[in-house]
Amino acid sequence: MNNDDITQKLALLPEWLIESNLQSWNKAVEDFGRPIYAFHAEYFPFIPQMREIVIAFSTSEQAELFRAEEHDADITDTLIISTTDGHVKIGEPYLMIFIQRGFLTAQYGIDEKRYKYNLYKRSEDNVKFRTGNDAITFLQPMLDLLWDETRGKKNA
Repeated sequence: MNNDDITQKLALLPEWLIESNLQSWNKAVEDFGRPIYAFHAEYFPFIPQMREIVIAFSTSEQAELFRAEEHDADITDTLIISTTDGHVKIGEPYLMIFIQRGFLTAQYGIDEKRYKYNLYKRSEDNVKFRTGNDAITFLQPMLDLLWDETRGKKNA
């Protein structure tokens, strides 16, 4: 997504939502850096890579467009990205980002019931990217899909 695309999309959002989105990314950076993950490293070996992705996204202009959330569990290695005004509710589309068996995975879908996830599109790639920005490049088609199917339809 180029700067003109981001500028056009930001013009569609109220200032309070942009600020809320940025705060959600700051919280995600904090959450993925919690010391408790050191105690659970055997269960969540890719937390450092997920944190790198979250930090890179939080410093990009796209952090103003999208909201970050952790999955509902207390300790998780899954990031939720949405265009909602608050926490994702049943029936709202979102991206679920996680690293499993060495693959960075992005899934686009909707919870039709609590924890009953309908998957519409999935993309994955080997996690051996060099930086968090490489991950953002990998995620861009899914981010575009999420925007187009949510905010894009609202403003069409």
